[in-house]
Amino acid sequence: MGRGALYYHIKSKEDLLLDISLFYLEKLIEDGQNILKEKATHTELLYKLSHNLMRNIAEHRDGWTVFFAEIRSLQGERRDQVLARRGVYEDIWLSVIEQGTAAGEFQETSRLLVKGVLGMHNYSYLWLQPDGSATPEQIGSIFMDTILNGIHSRRNG
Repeated sequence: MGRGALYYHIKSKEDLLLDISLFYLEKLIEDGQNILKEKATHTELLYKLSHNLMRNIAEHRDGWTVFFAEIRSLQGERRDQVLARRGVYEDIWLSVIEQGTAAGEFQETSRLLVKGVLGMHNYSYLWLQPDGSATPEQIGSIFMDTILNGIHSRRNG
């Protein structure tokens, strides 16, 4: 496609970034909402969300690289739109944690935990190798095991 044809369909680089960002966020939101409908413990739901996010990043690493590297380039309404959709996805994770806390499955924690958990996952776009020694789901399980169980030795009580 020539430059003229490209700019006929895409008005600006910022519009392209908006489209890329929303495309990947909407898929995560849809997947997350479907996971929430599953009959599972809150712990199992967190693992499913983690596995889904890691698989998504592995399969669409180029798109997520653009998203994470360029998100600060969005301005005004475009930025607000992406941040709002990102907030919807964060709320999916938060709802599982809050419901799990209310059910006695998790201890009380800060809402900031969601940002930390997602940060752990999101940063993987820099190093994740889809054909590496661990699958995206295995990496997601390692993350969730660490978050849910910590790193203290069982011997240390």
